[in-house]
Amino acid sequence: MARGTGHVHTALAEISPLFKEAIVASRIVTSTLRVPWISRAWWNPASPTFTHSGSTLQGASTITEQLAKLSLYGGATPPQSINYKIKEIVLGNELALHFTKDQILEMYVNRIFYGNDAVGIGSAAELYFLKPARQLDLAQASMLAGLAPVAQRR
Repeated sequence: MARGTGHVHTALAEISPLFKEAIVASRIVTSTLRVPWISRAWWNPASPTFTHSGSTLQGASTITEQLAKLSLYGGATPPQSINYKIKEIVLGNELALHFTKDQILEMYVNRIFYGNDAVGIGSAAELYFLKPARQLDLAQASMLAGLAPVAQRR
């Protein structure tokens, strides 16, 4: 495996605090089920998708839900169906019950696809900056945190 490509699991303690702050800041981090969001969404029986204000709903909002999405579909585009959304919510709730926020964050940053065959923050730090994740400075941490959602649309 070439340096920085593939997957290198990195413990949360070995990740720059600047990256942890950047990744959390770049996500919507609520830990509650957004009932108002669901009540504003409506089910279109002609097409198995959720719609809201005329557009299809995209992705998960919390880090826990995004981890559930990655776990269920491994980064592939999930179907926009009620069954998928229920599975995502159930898995997200199970993750929240059985793991701490730090454990969830560690799992999440180690499963994100950062582009160029880099999966996980350890691989991305090595690939893009030739350094371990604990040595990322503010600019590097911010760039990788911002790259993550873009790269996941592979």
